[in-house]
Amino acid sequence: MIGIMSDQILVNLQPKAVAKKSLEKNEHLFHRGDPVHALFLATEGCVNLLRYHVDGSRAVLQRSASPTIIAEASVFSDHYHCDAVAATQTDILAVPIGVVRDLLYNEPAFARLGHGIYRTSFRAPGNEPKSCRCARWEPGLRLG
Repeated sequence: MIGIMSDQILVNLQPKAVAKKSLEKNEHLFHRGDPVHALFLATEGCVNLLRYHVDGSRAVLQRSASPTIIAEASVFSDHYHCDAVAATQTDILAVPIGVVRDLLYNEPAFARLGHGIYRTSFRAPGNEPKSCRCARWEPGLRLG
């Protein structure tokens, strides 16, 4: 069911994309702390969402293999809470975050599709969460 909803969300978002980019393996799409201006869709390839430990080692929070939405938890955040790095050569589409939020606030059918995937409580403008995590991380957990 979630796979079907994910496909439907991608079908709805792809025509809203305003930019296309190709990433080489190990190239950053965004860095932790960068402002959120777009929601990214991987149309080919794979992007890893990463956090770095104090010793410099990295934890893979999520592997976003195409076709998929990258860091969907950032929809209601001001800044990214992780790095996004291409695991392979990857093609990306960028949908302006304002367009995505507008769809969620004003298109009930789209919001219902997203609710099952994001597990985010979609709220009225001005009442959205200020911070969303890419994934839950527990001390001592090492992935990747």
